[in-house]
Amino acid sequence: MKKELNFSEKFFKILDYDKTFILFFLFFSIIYILNFEDYTTTFATDYQVRYKPYGLRIIDQISNMDFSSNFLMWGDENHHAYFNSYYIPELITGLLLKISTNEYVFSIISNILNMLLLFISIYIYFNVLNLKKKNQIVAIFFIFFFAYLANWVWVFWKLADIYFLFIFSLVFYFLAKGIENKKIDFILISLFFVFISLITKPQGFAVIPFFICSVILLYYKKLDFSKSIVLLLLCYFIFFPLLIFTVMKLDQSNMLAYFYIDGKINAIILYKYEDFLNQFNLSNNNLTELLYYYFLIIKKTVYQLTFLRESYSIRHNIFLIPYTLVLYFFLIINLDYLIKNYNMFFKLT
Repeated sequence: MKKELNFSEKFFKILDYDKTFILFFLFFSIIYILNFEDYTTTFATDYQVRYKPYGLRIIDQISNMDFSSNFLMWGDENHHAYFNSYYIPELITGLLLKISTNEYVFSIISNILNMLLLFISIYIYFNVLNLKKKNQIVAIFFIFFFAYLANWVWVFWKLADIYFLFIFSLVFYFLAKGIENKKIDFILISLFFVFISLITKPQGFAVIPFFICSVILLYYKKLDFSKSIVLLLLCYFIFFPLLIFTVMKLDQSNMLAYFYIDGKINAIILYKYEDFLNQFNLSNNNLTELLYYYFLIIKKTVYQLTFLRESYSIRHNIFLIPYTLVLYFFLIINLDYLIKNYNMFFKLT
């Protein structure tokens, strides 16, 4: 006798992988429509002071065939380099502003584009995985994703994050497929998008060691992955604070120094050298300053792993505690399964 399917089994039999994405995109579109005025009139400070003015300048330069500005990766207060670490979002912002009748129309077009790029990025990531019940897993992912407003509300702030996420998803996809299938052309395509990431966000520079380490550790199977990762992490925690200390002594105008000169945990939370001295009742000397950078790296790491923020409300942080614990819980209990069944995806992640 044939077993009768229950409701969820019937539902997911009808709702295949692609339809699941379409369903949740429609759900996201409804959220946008219900909050249309709020999300359409939302503009981040970075958009106002950087992406909009510089983006329009880039479009004007292209239309006038004027490339007199040096083709540099960074500019300064008096000169905005044509190519810089935010070039892609500036270019897209400038182009969308030029084709829009006003900023309100631009915002609508930008929001729709960002929503599409978000879903395409997630779709690309899942395509790396050869899952048996992909539609069910995608549905669970989206339920978990949309349960936390901060996961998706930044889509409407007109920032560089979505563009960077999309480009990195391409880096990830072509790198995974290239290593898995031993296809050099895929690895080269991934490398191309690595270079594109450099002119999308400053975090693009972190994609370079990701790409190099992935190729070396995964393409060449003789190297022990776990031991290599532990060694690399130890080297990072031992030598990176020493690098910061050296740079700070030699050149405080360096971009690396910019992120540490005020003891930045993030953009608004600071842990200054004076705070470190006062907290542990230490005297000011070179050794103490070096120890401070080690301690700062530890605080940054804890900050990234916990997701809790001093700038969030108590209710927000209370919500984040069970939310992140559930995330880590399922990661830990599925660790062995992920390593055995989705080794490439797990290692790249």
